[in-house]
Amino acid sequence: MATRFDDWEGKYLQHYGVLGMKWGVRKNRELAYEKASKKMKKLTQNRTKSELQKTKANLRMQRALAKQGKVENKRVGPDDPDYGSYKKKSNKAYAASTKAQKAYEKANFKATKASYKEQKWEQSMLKAFGATTYRELESKYSNRVSAGQASVESMLKNPKHG
Repeated sequence: MATRFDDWEGKYLQHYGVLGMKWGVRKNRELAYEKASKKMKKLTQNRTKSELQKTKANLRMQRALAKQGKVENKRVGPDDPDYGSYKKKSNKAYAASTKAQKAYEKANFKATKASYKEQKWEQSMLKAFGATTYRELESKYSNRVSAGQASVESMLKNPKHG
C-alpha cells in the first residue's frame, strides 16, 4: 500500500544535528564546538573589518560633504567672470560627495549584514551547545586524552623490535 502525500498533512522531518556535523559522521561534540568556535571567530573578524571600512567610508563622506559645502558657500553669480570655474568645481564636489555617500551606504550595508550573520551564528551555537565552553569539554574528556598520552609514551619508551 502506497502512502499518499495527503497522509503527511502537518507532519515533517526535522534534523537534530550538531553544528559543524557532517552527514554520516558520528557526533564529536568537542570537535563540533571547536569548528563552530573557529567560525564564530572568523565572523567576528569579518564584522570588525566591515565596521572599520564603514568608519573610513563615513570619514571620506564627511570630508567630501565639507568640501562641497565650502564650494557652495562661495556662491558666485552667473554674471561673475569666475562663474565657469565655480560651476565646474561645484559639479565636481557634488559628484565626489554623491560617490562617497554611496560608498558609505554600501559599507554600512556590509557591516549590518556581517553583524547579523555573527548574531545568528551565536544564537545557533547557544542553541546547540548551551553555555558549554571549550574548557568544560576539554576537562570532561581529559581522562581520555591523558590515557592516550600515556599509551603513546609507553610505546615510545618500549619499542617492540620484530
